[in-house]
Amino acid sequence: MAVWEWLTDAMLWKPYNSVLSDSIEASFQVQQPSLDVCITSPSAPTHSITFQSIPPCQINRNTQQSRPVRRNVDAQSGIAEWQWWEDESQRWHAYDVLISSQIEIAWGQGHNSTNAYFQASTPGGVSLRIHHRKYTILFEADGLQTNLSTGFSRKIRRRVVSPGTAAAGATPVVPAASPSAPHVSSLLQAHSVPAPSVAAGAVSEAYDPADLHPYVENSDCNECPICVMDLRGRNAAMLAKCRHLFCKDCIIRWFETRPTCPICNMAYGVITGTQPDGTMSVRIIRAGSPEFASGLEGFPGVDVIVIQYNFPSGIQGPEHPSPGCPYTGTRRVAYLPYTKEGEDVLNLLKIAWDRRLLFSVGTSITTGRRDVVTWSGVHHKTSTWGGPTNFGYPDSTYFARVKAELSEKGVR
Repeated sequence: MAVWEWLTDAMLWKPYNSVLSDSIEASFQVQQPSLDVCITSPSAPTHSITFQSIPPCQINRNTQQSRPVRRNVDAQSGIAEWQWWEDESQRWHAYDVLISSQIEIAWGQGHNSTNAYFQASTPGGVSLRIHHRKYTILFEADGLQTNLSTGFSRKIRRRVVSPGTAAAGATPVVPAASPSAPHVSSLLQAHSVPAPSVAAGAVSEAYDPADLHPYVENSDCNECPICVMDLRGRNAAMLAKCRHLFCKDCIIRWFETRPTCPICNMAYGVITGTQPDGTMSVRIIRAGSPEFASGLEGFPGVDVIVIQYNFPSGIQGPEHPSPGCPYTGTRRVAYLPYTKEGEDVLNLLKIAWDRRLLFSVGTSITTGRRDVVTWSGVHHKTSTWGGPTNFGYPDSTYFARVKAELSEKGVR
């Protein structure tokens, strides 16, 4: 069985409805040179599908606008796999099979059903809860996954891969649940687990096997959040620090990717990044000095901690996106108040710097330039005023947010 699709203005392939797709396939099978179809009007043909061009095209009979079309096979020879993009590693990663199934179902409904929810807005998408965190998935344009709590977005894409194989350039990050598990479909919303969000590079110290305690049956939670299988009667383990429960094989495979709890991001082991060579310097500017006469907005009369990061240009190493290629350096200046909270954040930033977690080589979100030194997920205040929209002060939640970001990287 085949599905016919057309290329949208956003350069995404979108399937025709099943009736129209079957008509196109029937004409294709009997080698008709073209087929007139009704797309925008139910009463008269509005478009023509021509099979003789390369690639085949859909032509608007009124405007003569042409769009490529293609013949795509379904799961008999390929399965849909949804993937998310990680800027830090410059790679696509496969979603857990359960989450991918959720997204695929919503995507199919959006293109083939008459459900008003999916037809009411453009771009189409779906809201879903991935392990108690709310996300939106938008299918048009570039395809985006957005965390509704933090506003952080990642690119996503849909790929058709052969059964049992991974798509080119994608890295599976969690083990797939057994498709024969009878309870999987009813647990998609409640227990699907996202790919790890820690924006680090490599793991310098593996988890300690002593961190895996024997499983103790708990009436509140007897299912592995990774594979959604019943833990009773299986080889299971409880994490020592946070006491979350998993199949032992599942959590060991997870730790091979990132030694943090998939539920709460508690770190097990030391995470290091791919930050290139550079320098971090710190100095204290006294309140009222000519250099900072107005100080930090919201901290009148408080001395200012000035952090300077300097990275010369260089050649990318094996841990970077394009080994052996040059990258462009940068200089960054950030500010903290010289208070107890400011000093606490400074000390955490020093630890993160030593672990190469604050910067990476990749594509700049703001400029789009590739192969440059960029921030790696820990927000800094680069302005002394203007509030959050100007990356400055005052910002009442900044210290809590930056500590949470550092904590996700195992810096506490």
